[in-house]
Amino acid sequence: MNEIISSILEAEKKADSLVSEAQANAKKSVLFADAEGEKIKENAIDSFKTARKEALLKAEKDGDELYGKIASDGEKQAEEITALAKNNLEKTADLIIKEIIK
Repeated sequence: MNEIISSILEAEKKADSLVSEAQANAKKSVLFADAEGEKIKENAIDSFKTARKEALLKAEKDGDELYGKIASDGEKQAEEITALAKNNLEKTADLIIKEIIK
């Protein structure tokens, strides 16, 4: 009978030990998962910041290129209008001179 009681007590000790060990392992797993989750979060934030910075730089570059094209087109139009106005001015001056001479 003592052997049975000893055997039961030994089994209970072993079970308690296994439970304690399992709880310790579970805590370690939770801590590891929390740390990994934090790393993933930080990497995601860094990736977002990098992507945002790259998008802003691209938008700025595209905007500068578009501004340059618009400015160039506007300059060409201004030159064309100036040339047309000069030509019209010369024609008008010639007409006025012809009218005065008549």
